[in-house]
Amino acid sequence: MFNYSVVSRKMSLTSILALLVFSTLCSAGGDYSEVKILEFVRNDSGADFTVEFTNEGKYNENCDTFKVFLNYARVPWYSWMPLVRTSHPTLSETQRAIMYLDKAYKERKNIGFGYMGHGLKQTDKLCEYNSKGLSSGSNDEFQYVISFHDPV
Repeated sequence: MFNYSVVSRKMSLTSILALLVFSTLCSAGGDYSEVKILEFVRNDSGADFTVEFTNEGKYNENCDTFKVFLNYARVPWYSWMPLVRTSHPTLSETQRAIMYLDKAYKERKNIGFGYMGHGLKQTDKLCEYNSKGLSSGSNDEFQYVISFHDPV
């Protein structure tokens, strides 16, 4: 006689493992545009800054400039699980990106600024956004900062 309960338990465990593995391989894409930092103020939990787009790649077509309120949030709790990895930046990655934004502001240097997944969450005002973390990097000698809000 065939025992369906054993097979269904094995299949459900296999399905769960497959879901975990494939979900870690997928992440929402992001994009960045060239911007100038017009205002920059550090605070206890992050920074507030205003960016102005210097090219056609606007985040929101209604906003030539917008304000970002960075309030760092920890890496999600599930990131410690085996085979699960989030791309949400750590506190040290966010602090490095804040230092780079500050430097770009002081030097009046254009940088790349963008988002990953849902990296900027609009406030109740049109051209104001919240961020929960930042990461920085470079691409062919062009430095950029990427904003994160919800984990990807």
